[in-house]
Amino acid sequence: MKNILALALAVFSATIVTAADKKRPAVPPTKEQMQKAYNACVQRLTVTATNPESIKVDPIEGAWFKLENDRHGESIGMHVALYGQNGFGATIRSTAICHLYIGGKWENQLFYTVGDGDFIALGLGLKGMVQITSGPVSSPDSAPKPSN
Repeated sequence: MKNILALALAVFSATIVTAADKKRPAVPPTKEQMQKAYNACVQRLTVTATNPESIKVDPIEGAWFKLENDRHGESIGMHVALYGQNGFGATIRSTAICHLYIGGKWENQLFYTVGDGDFIALGLGLKGMVQITSGPVSSPDSAPKPSN
């Protein structure tokens, strides 16, 4: 019974959050915010890597960004591809997902995770995200599609 109640509460909460997001138009982050998030993420990835010499992060033009807001404050969400050697010496492409808080009680805090796959090439999790460009900001519909 507790599991059913917990599931119902989770679905209800997700519905409220989804409805609230639909009311608020998406505002892309500024190029300065994207640059700040990118720099912080690359620095953290390089410092915490088990083999920092092997880490290669895609340039900022290949990263995807989204302005987000939660109970801890406003943040810049970012997905970026990185390449690094595993324990066997093979080079592996992964996706780093970073969140840099730019306001609220967690201001200037960076949280990140590295996925076990290439989410960017698969187009996963990019809905509502934008890329930095020299011209207008790219739309999320222009996400790379996997080749057959």
